[in-house]
Amino acid sequence: MNTRLLVSLTTLVVILACAVDAQAQLPVRTRQLQLLGSTSGTLTQLAGATTTSYSVTWPAANATWPVASGTTQYFLRTAAGTAGNSDLSWYGVNGDLVDNGGTTPANKYVAYWNDANTLTGEIGFQWDDATNTLTMGQTGETAEIVFTNGTQTLTVQPEAIAANHTYTLSSITGGGTFYVPASTNEPTAAGQLLVSNAAGGSATWVANPLAGFERGVVDPTDAGFTATITLTATPDANDVIVISSYDISGSPSGNILSVTGFTGTTYTVSSSGPFLSSERISYMFIPIP
Repeated sequence: MNTRLLVSLTTLVVILACAVDAQAQLPVRTRQLQLLGSTSGTLTQLAGATTTSYSVTWPAANATWPVASGTTQYFLRTAAGTAGNSDLSWYGVNGDLVDNGGTTPANKYVAYWNDANTLTGEIGFQWDDATNTLTMGQTGETAEIVFTNGTQTLTVQPEAIAANHTYTLSSITGGGTFYVPASTNEPTAAGQLLVSNAAGGSATWVANPLAGFERGVVDPTDAGFTATITLTATPDANDVIVISSYDISGSPSGNILSVTGFTGTTYTVSSSGPFLSSERISYMFIPIP
């Protein structure tokens, strides 16, 4: 055999053996999947090297979403798996990009954050867009609104609701700031008035000093010298009664009237002269608490 040819073959075998051994000892560093085609690209794994092997299962085409496109939006998410395996699946969000915690609130429920990642809703917090009505509270619970400045709180809450009630805020001409007086107690009787305790302070309910106010006209007996005024209330010595005489014909008699006594609900009025047929007695009774 040609010595030169033998040396060449021997050299080639040695080079090939070294190349195979070197390739076997090179670390595998490729973490990219290259896509070849008319529009090529590269998928790159950015995570660091793992200590154990793992697999990712891609969902089958059109297995978990509608065939028709454009009806629902989907995310690709991990649906199940272990430390070494992760199954991917399509998740339909229907235009909603938040996690509702696996629950679906009923129609008209107002959504609120239940934790850092979950939106939820409940029957005690509802919005009716047809009537622009916000409803709070439910059976066994009375809703309340709490205002705070970070330190103190102001709570608005009703008492036990025994029937349907409507509170209407009056429409006032012109703009401005309007205040609703706060009462320190509830009315204890009919006809009481809300009276302020101090400027800018609270208010309290008191008896209406004019609640027993009475007025009227009495036609005294012709040619008589006394007449009686009968009231609804029972007067006492602190009350005030104002009386005057007038003539319906336009010609006053000039009589001087005075209260000469009262018994029960009746005042006695005396005149300095006889009452004329056209003379009348006008009175006004003011009870003093």
